This record gives sequence, C-alpha cells and structure tokens, in this order.
Amino acid sequence: MRTFILATALLAAPLLAQDAPAPDYARAESWLCRPGSNAACDVDLGVTDLRTRSVSRPVAATAPAVDCFYVYPTVSEEPGLNAGGQASEAERYAVAQQFARFGTVCRLFAPLYRQVTLRGLVAAGGDRALALGDVKAAWTRYLQADNDGRGVILIGHSQGARMLKALLAEAIVGTPAEKRIIAAYLIGNNLLVPAGKVSGGELGAFPLCERGDQTGCAVSYVSFRSSAPPPANARFGRSEAAGMEVACVSPAMLSGDKGELRPVLPVRGRQIGGRVNPVPPFLTAVKTPSYTMTGAFSGVCMRSADGAHYLSVAPRASVYDDFLARAERPDGGWGLHVADVSLAMGNLVTLAAMQRDAWLKSRR
Repeated sequence: MRTFILATALLAAPLLAQDAPAPDYARAESWLCRPGSNAACDVDLGVTDLRTRSVSRPVAATAPAVDCFYVYPTVSEEPGLNAGGQASEAERYAVAQQFARFGTVCRLFAPLYRQVTLRGLVAAGGDRALALGDVKAAWTRYLQADNDGRGVILIGHSQGARMLKALLAEAIVGTPAEKRIIAAYLIGNNLLVPAGKVSGGELGAFPLCERGDQTGCAVSYVSFRSSAPPPANARFGRSEAAGMEVACVSPAMLSGDKGELRPVLPVRGRQIGGRVNPVPPFLTAVKTPSYTMTGAFSGVCMRSADGAHYLSVAPRASVYDDFLARAERPDGGWGLHVADVSLAMGNLVTLAAMQRDAWLKSRR
C-alpha cells in the first residue's frame, strides 16, 4: 500500500521538459561539498549513545591526506524524470546523513548530478545515461583539478552506488587512476560477482575487500532483517544471472568490530516532501542531531537456501527488531534499504581510516 501511495503521488505531478543544462564542475555551485565550499558537509557530528548516555563530538580533520568522492542515492523530489542538478534540502540531507562524517578521515567531494528522480524511479522512465555522464564529468574534473595523486575512497548508496559501479567499470579499472582507489563503498545496490568468488563480476578484476587493511577493493552489501530475509520478489539481494550472486561484504567484520554494527541515526528523520519527523518520546532527552545504540545490532553476510546473499541485521533484543521493522520502507522487498548506510556508519568510518592508513603506508 505504501508503494502504491508513493507511486500515485509522484505520477500525479506534471512532467517537465528535461532540458536542464549539464553542471559545470569548475563552479562551486555544482558541488554539495568540496574543499573551500563545504557548506552541506559542515554539520554537527555529535552523537548520543542511548545505552551508555555518553556523547561524542567528532570533528573534521584539519589536513586529511586522502579524499572521499560521494554520489548520493535517489532523493530528488523534482517533478521531472531527471533532476535539474541544483541543490535542494533533499540532497543536503543525504550528504549530512551519509557523507559528512567521513570528513574525520578525508577531504570531501560530493557533486550534484542530474539523477533519476523519485518520480523517474517509479515511472521507470529516467535517463540513467544522463546521470552517469554527469558523474563521469565530475570525476574527470576532480582528477584534473583536485586529486594531485592523492588516494580516494568512492562512496555511494543506491543510485549513487550504481553510478560509481559504472564509473569504476568504464572509467577507472585498468587505467592509471585505479592505483589511487583506496576502496569503493558500493552500498544498497546489487553488485554481481560469480557465486562464492571475490572478483570476476561487474567490476572485472577489481576485488571485494576481505581484510580491513586491504586497499584497491570494494565493500558492497544490501541489508535485511535477520527475521525477514529477501522474499522471492526482493528488489535487492537476488541475482537473475546464472552463476552470479549479489556481493556481500560486512563492514562490521572488516572494521574489527566482530560483526557488531555501530549505527549513527538521525534524531529527526526527513520524509519525502520535506516533512521532518517529530522527535519520538525515547529521544526527547537527546541534545545531539544523531544517536547510536551500542551493542544493539549485528551484521553478517548470509546466503539463503534459495540463492539470496545479503547483510543479515540481527537485533540483540526484541525491542530492536521492532525498530528495524519500522525501517523497512516502502515494503519488505526493499529490506532495510533506507538504513543501509546509517546502520553501519560507525563501522564504515573506522574502516575508511584503516584503509587510508594502509594505502598511505604502501606509498612510503
């Protein structure tokens, strides 16, 4: 029902001509975040732990030695099938929730792009090639004007991961730029590899990460509740290609956390249309923008008997399973898609620092 309501609302909007000009990535306004123009990433990173009642306040690194390049998920609420490439609250919210925290590890680069909008996703008429062309142009500009031989971590979720997967396969793997890739975090998109293998799939010889100090590799997963694995019609976690499976690498295993997820979640979430959720009663005493729950969840890769491969998120108590159930949007076929990054944010930032250190050490 929720999927139907979303589809009806989006398709009722008027279709506008998709004639927005390509972003000029030499201009600061074509970036949500980049050094010297980092407003969207300049946010309060404070986190309250609900279990210990402790507060941490991470700050951005002053002179990070490596970079992070982020492509955001499907968030555009514009009425056309592709976005116009301008920043709105939806894009800024995505950056604040999924990317700003990596500023403790790296310089931040997040281009705007003419992504397939929410309406384009529902109507299945958006131009993905247009979106990818923008991402490639932003990457080319970054390499030419900003990289200067620095290592870089690619980070993307959902549509953003799909764009980076294509960027890697078509413009990075097999080129001199591949040596600069510290890691690629391709989250919430089906990255296909031969069943039981770590390379040889959509990224060719570019492998999945198997250790926290490994570089030049990919971390990829789609998440589902342990009590609600991917159904037969799941959007994520299942491959239709013979001999292939969806990749799964648990950041909670690579980060040294032995499978324990370290989520970072917003106190006030944002819904489609810009509505900000009221603060729930259990968070009224929290004074930071984000919160965590130490020891609440584990995240390990699972293969089901019928071929699904996914990050199985298990609660340590029944109350946490209820919490996860509310995160299944728009329905169970999507699993925990909207929370893919947030559920493992602490692990991902720790892993980014580990892989940064390993890459820098290898260059000495």
